[in-house]
Amino acid sequence: MMPMKPTHFFFLLVAVTSFAIFFELGRMDIHTDNEAQRATPPAEMVRSGDYVIPTINDVPYLVKPPLLYWVTAGVYTFTGYINEWTARIPTALAGAITVLLLYLLLRREMGETPARWTALAYLTAPYALERMRWSNLDIPLALVVLLTIWALWRATRSDDPRRRWAMLIGGGVAFGAALLLKGPPAFLFLGAAVLALLILDNPNPGPALRTGGIWTAALFGIHLVVWALVGLGLLALRSGGPTVLALVEAIFTVSEYWHTLAMLLFVGVWGWLAWSGAGPGMRGRILGYAGAVLLVGVVIAAPWGLMVLHRMGWEYVADVLDNQVIERTYTASRINSGPPYYYVLGLLGILAPWGLLLPFQASRTEWNRRPPVYRFMLLTGWGSVLLFSLIAGKEFQYIIPAFPLLLIPTGFHLADLGKADNPSWINSYARIWRTALWILLPIAAVGAAVHYIIDERHPVLAVQLTILALVAVGVAVAWRKRPDRHGAGIFVLAFMAMLIIFLGRAHYFTRYHSPRSLGVVSRGLLDAGYPLTISPRADDPRQPFPVPPLAFYTGREIPMEYDGDRVLEQLQGDDPYYYIIRKGLLAFDPTEETFPIVYGPVTRRDWVIVGSQPLPEELAIADAKGP
Repeated sequence: MMPMKPTHFFFLLVAVTSFAIFFELGRMDIHTDNEAQRATPPAEMVRSGDYVIPTINDVPYLVKPPLLYWVTAGVYTFTGYINEWTARIPTALAGAITVLLLYLLLRREMGETPARWTALAYLTAPYALERMRWSNLDIPLALVVLLTIWALWRATRSDDPRRRWAMLIGGGVAFGAALLLKGPPAFLFLGAAVLALLILDNPNPGPALRTGGIWTAALFGIHLVVWALVGLGLLALRSGGPTVLALVEAIFTVSEYWHTLAMLLFVGVWGWLAWSGAGPGMRGRILGYAGAVLLVGVVIAAPWGLMVLHRMGWEYVADVLDNQVIERTYTASRINSGPPYYYVLGLLGILAPWGLLLPFQASRTEWNRRPPVYRFMLLTGWGSVLLFSLIAGKEFQYIIPAFPLLLIPTGFHLADLGKADNPSWINSYARIWRTALWILLPIAAVGAAVHYIIDERHPVLAVQLTILALVAVGVAVAWRKRPDRHGAGIFVLAFMAMLIIFLGRAHYFTRYHSPRSLGVVSRGLLDAGYPLTISPRADDPRQPFPVPPLAFYTGREIPMEYDGDRVLEQLQGDDPYYYIIRKGLLAFDPTEETFPIVYGPVTRRDWVIVGSQPLPEELAIADAKGP
């Protein structure tokens, strides 16, 4: 990395981070269900004044705790605007603060250069940066998990009782925030940190790590077999027959029990290895510190939980917990199912280009020569990833809080790339890595820029992408013969390529690629007093509203109609009536003579409005298939 004074680097980091996260932050429409599920409840809180029970379309939505909703509602209220920009500010700020904290917290523990690289690597991890630009739970969760784990680490290293308790209370506050952001997943990260601390207290942890590694490999091998059997069972269902059906049901039952058993075995084996190797005095200290953090966190989160219990009743709360926590431990939907190696291999891509350096963390030489914080973060990061790998339901966003933990060891590797005292295989790998990226990243930047310029045909976007692509090409050409700048060059090239892709996608997911226009028409119909209903989700009674982004843009309750016969009856009547449904779910052929599609289709799911009459003239806007 190029020499620079710490103060100058910090201000440069602030500028680069602000540009990467906040530039064109509100350009893209809220088009995914996930983002709308974070942006809509706070809007409805502001309108209703109820800050206890989150809702979507005025239906309780308690799938996630409300801390992000409260913060976002505060932004809505403070600014006076409910839009894409204000919805994303809390997540964007959390992402920016995490980047800056990685540098500020780690520079004394790791050294100046590794701390710089850790912050830059997290900023340009593509999956993390993309989520920083959305309204998202897991980026704020990454911030408070980092603070929790860092506070626990520093408490175990401090000899000052007052400083230690300050750390534990601060870590407990952060853990309480984690519980109010996403609930039970916070315990997995805290548990991984406790195991890591116990293992590292062992003066010779090598045998324990080898034994744990063998057990983990065995569990993953069995897990892979079970996963493959489930896949074969799903294929066998197509052939039918009572014998096949009974066999498949048996496979599914075994799969459900195996996920629970695998989790218990993983935690049990590693827990025993960690406990038996740690010193007797340190065992109590570590568990006491973790207990203090947990206690403070639970005390902070408990009042909201008790209010929900009082308002909704235990039966409703238990049903939500069973659906969102217990079932996801041992069953997975088609959308979030995945093999046991889903995260381990996926990290190579979602942290690219830095994820390609994760194999360095398997080096015994690196383990031995690096400071304790390297080993602690490595064990905590991978421990949490492996815990999530044994859960049935899998989505990459679940392990975003592990990204900073895994990139801290990578910061050391980036700081020392090419040094003579590295293992020879690391230097050989690093040369290939740098050479390949120096070729591929400029091509990716230019190729993506050309694609979006041609596809979107937007003059402002064309200028933006052209400038970013020229910067990428300029750096690749100017620094190609400067090995001392290749590391910084890869950062710049990756940065340019990602911004080009994100800006292009932001322009793409507007207009009729999002439900925004449908929301504008729906709000107009409701405000004008026309009857409008929507088909509910039949697969999940806890989340009945089928298009969360539509609720965000409509800003009004859209009644849900469960009776298909009643819909047909009203569409056949003489009075105006409009119905929102996916085109592929229509039980009739929409024509001008029957019930025409008066608006749509929009988004990839082809949402349409069918009506007994054409849209009123004051609501007739450009056709959904138009440019």
